[in-house]
Amino acid sequence: MVIARVSSGIPGLDKLIEGGFPKCSNTLLLGSPGTGKTIFALQYLFEGAKKKENGVYISLESTSAELKSQAMEFGMDFDKLGDGKVLFVEVPLDRVSWNLFDQIRDAIKDVNASRLVFDSLQAFNSNIDMFSIPVTFFGGLALSDPNIDEEILKRKQDVKYKYERTPVSEGTDDNQLSLSTKNWSSQVSHQRLTYLLLRQMKNLDTTNLIATYSNGDLKSLDEVSEYAVDGLIKFGINDMLGTRTLRVEKMRQTKHPLNKLNVQIGASGIELMQKTD
Repeated sequence: MVIARVSSGIPGLDKLIEGGFPKCSNTLLLGSPGTGKTIFALQYLFEGAKKKENGVYISLESTSAELKSQAMEFGMDFDKLGDGKVLFVEVPLDRVSWNLFDQIRDAIKDVNASRLVFDSLQAFNSNIDMFSIPVTFFGGLALSDPNIDEEILKRKQDVKYKYERTPVSEGTDDNQLSLSTKNWSSQVSHQRLTYLLLRQMKNLDTTNLIATYSNGDLKSLDEVSEYAVDGLIKFGINDMLGTRTLRVEKMRQTKHPLNKLNVQIGASGIELMQKTD
């Protein structure tokens, strides 16, 4: 079976991953600060837009102006692409029960995006009590019910979805709490909401890059995201050569090398150098 691919926009990388990322997949960009994750993500959207593949950059850390300024250092002028090519979306971190997922959906619809960057999963986890994540309203139906599909469809006509999120601190006005916060268990883990977020992103019909931070062992700080994605690219530093490195550690439906690759950040962004062990 032929797998539809989306180009990474990184010179030299596509030929190592059979032409690009599998279409509509989630790929995690994992690394410590300064290893090139943001530049990689910007390049992915910029090169895609030049191919008429519009994109959205969801930022929980940097402002749109900061991201565009950083991109300009590498010759990526997003403003010159024209309106409706790449939309930068700043997510507020000072709201209670913020409807994050509808914000993402609306942004994708606004520019008819096929590419999405989410930056970062660590910022999401650090502020997780501020967000709402959609979950399908099931209403206690038994899985064995022979009419379950019909019944779910009927219920979805009345309730699109409910939201599940971690409760806010005690004393919060009841009107600020989502319905599901009152009805669901108060012990909703960060890992559970991370899984929910990544699962919902798989249903967006976009090919997604999700940035997050690693600890000293190059494991995600949330300890779950690398297991919940289709692809995993680790960014690091080669101390002996004084270069940055990139390793495709996981890519479902794709044959790929496991070598660490030296990368350089030049005038046009990230590009691969020679392979290393």
